[in-house]
Amino acid sequence: MDNMNYTASPMTYLKQDPIEIRLSEIPEQGRHFTYTDQHRAMRAVLKDVVNKNPFKIQIFICPSGNLFEVTGLVETGLDLQCYRCAVDFTHSVREKIHELLVIEGERPRSSQSARVNYCSELNSKAPSVTSLTNEVFNLGDFFHEIIVLAEPIQPKAKKDCGDDCKNLKEAYLKGWLNRPGQNLPLKEISYRPFQVLKDFKLNN
Repeated sequence: MDNMNYTASPMTYLKQDPIEIRLSEIPEQGRHFTYTDQHRAMRAVLKDVVNKNPFKIQIFICPSGNLFEVTGLVETGLDLQCYRCAVDFTHSVREKIHELLVIEGERPRSSQSARVNYCSELNSKAPSVTSLTNEVFNLGDFFHEIIVLAEPIQPKAKKDCGDDCKNLKEAYLKGWLNRPGQNLPLKEISYRPFQVLKDFKLNN
């Protein structure tokens, strides 16, 4: 029942795409997969990151020699706090997918991987490569990682959130946030790294 979506008629069901697939079952012409927040299994996997935000995921998987090319789009929202004014907001996520899946099997411990020497050798427009130990591909885990990585390091409620932000001013006024350097005594600002060694004793 987890992979079935009930519709208007008691005898009518809409079969949903699985979240775990066998790549060997993908036809030569490729296959489309679609997931929304109405998909029970996918919603359960993504719930801890998207919360109650709706999501829509569309991908196309196509065999290409001994590789599988995955292209598509992930759209959803993340409930975050602005790193400046701490106001709650929903960050819009729209991530394009271009991935190559390689089935390599289990690697021996002594195996080595080749790596690029400099970041300049990486092509940002080139597809990413994911190595799999078998032909089973878990799309739930794959999309979960994509959405988690889409969270910005310093989330802003709006692009121009600066010192003139109304939310930031209100937070300062009501004492929810301290201005940089506010209420910090000079002795707390001055840090002496060797102070802790004064009372330090060695056991002979």
